[in-house]
Amino acid sequence: MKITIVLTSILTLFFFGCSSDSKKNQFEENEDISLECIQNNGLSTDIDFYISSIDDALAFVENPYKELLGNVYVSKMEDISFLSCVEKINNLFINDCEITNLTGLTNISEISKLKITNMPVLENLTGLNSINKINFLYLGNNDQLINLTGLESLTSLGGIHIIGNENLISFEGLENVDTSIYYEEFPKWEIKDNPALTSIAALNNITGELKSFIDIYKCPSLSELGTFQHVDKSVGLSIIYCPSLTSVSCFPNLLETGDIYLSSSVNVIDFYFPMLKKASFLALRNNDSLNQINLISLTEITDGGNGDYSMVINGNDSLATLSGIDNLEFTDLIVEINGDYSPSENPLENICALRKLYLNQIANGVNNNEIHFRTRCAGNAGYIYSDISEFDAICECD
Repeated sequence: MKITIVLTSILTLFFFGCSSDSKKNQFEENEDISLECIQNNGLSTDIDFYISSIDDALAFVENPYKELLGNVYVSKMEDISFLSCVEKINNLFINDCEITNLTGLTNISEISKLKITNMPVLENLTGLNSINKINFLYLGNNDQLINLTGLESLTSLGGIHIIGNENLISFEGLENVDTSIYYEEFPKWEIKDNPALTSIAALNNITGELKSFIDIYKCPSLSELGTFQHVDKSVGLSIIYCPSLTSVSCFPNLLETGDIYLSSSVNVIDFYFPMLKKASFLALRNNDSLNQINLISLTEITDGGNGDYSMVINGNDSLATLSGIDNLEFTDLIVEINGDYSPSENPLENICALRKLYLNQIANGVNNNEIHFRTRCAGNAGYIYSDISEFDAICECD
């Protein structure tokens, strides 16, 4: 039954796209394999397939494989139902096909890497409904893709690369993903240049460790990150050039993370990670409206860094206080605070919130780290290796 559907679709394309009698006869000769989708469903191969024409599709269905363990490249097709017998694919690449959905992939339950690019009329991912795990998902330059409906059965997800999808509004369809997979080849969620994207909250059900670094770049309509309330450990987060965001409060129960970057997101007011105890690097740069930081549980920034730095806070024109970082005790590299401001223009009143860090560094005789800062009260200053009274004197800290 399945292969009959395949051949009917191909027949339609064949008559409109070809006029050769020999090709017509060749197609009719293939009708006698209509039952082989069931009879040969144990067939597997590690051959790579390149399918970009009706002839390629006809050749493919002569051996209705159940498992394709190599790479499958599909392009220039108006129908992909020739894949209807397949239940497992290692890597599938679909590019420049005139299809609105992926219904030809309905029987696929296992796939490692799925790359879908340059699909001018693709609106959703309907057809992928049987897949529960993807190691790497790449969606690029699919101008009519609105959401990710069709992936409702997906529960485990590794890396994703979602870039340049002009009309993608949300990640609807990913609500049932609850497990993050580490995919060594691409251990990131790279979400870039999606101008209509407003929310990634569909991924909020992930539980435990988030094993992919979240990299969000130039998504000007993004206003909702969600809460990721079940995540307690992550690889890291970068948000750059997202002017519609007003709050970064997406990990209320996160305890440990790698690098965190928030940059050039001019309307973010608050930065909120109240349970975070350890990070490897922290950068808050050029966020014009940022005036609240809640990192009240953060005690150390170690085991990472960016170059010579553990923490960089600079260019946040509304940030008058570092209150919220009061419990930071140790950094293993340089801390840079407002290095680009002159004293008269500096919005930061003092760095008294770093008092505990100073105390700890002095008490432990740390002499290979520095804290460079500029504040309205102190002008330019650097690390003081003496006692806490000298630190307190800088800005009258208690």
